[in-house]
Amino acid sequence: MDRRRRLASTTADLAKWAKALYEGKAFDSSLLPKMLDGVPAKLGPNTKYGLGVIIRQTPFGASYDHSGFFPGYLTEMMYFPDAKMAIAVQVNTSIPRATGKPLTRFIYDFAKIILEEQNY
Repeated sequence: MDRRRRLASTTADLAKWAKALYEGKAFDSSLLPKMLDGVPAKLGPNTKYGLGVIIRQTPFGASYDHSGFFPGYLTEMMYFPDAKMAIAVQVNTSIPRATGKPLTRFIYDFAKIILEEQNY
């Protein structure tokens, strides 16, 4: 039996992880308020940084997110607590400007499509 665990290996896994994490299902949920108690950060207007989480206002309300990079990849995951929805994006490049716009903008585009389909 293979006992190795993976945290996230695909965008679907990453979105599932974000949903579990930000809904307090990945650890004792009483710790979530401490994680989301952010301090002002120079990551955009009205943006805070909590314990490993960027907290910002979006066109769809508050979001909890984080980005990452590994040589050859850029990643962004975002959770929208009002909609209880997580979206993750990964692209095969290490050059942020190669995508034409920030990955958060792609997530906003996807969120708009999903929320419109749900009549949110």
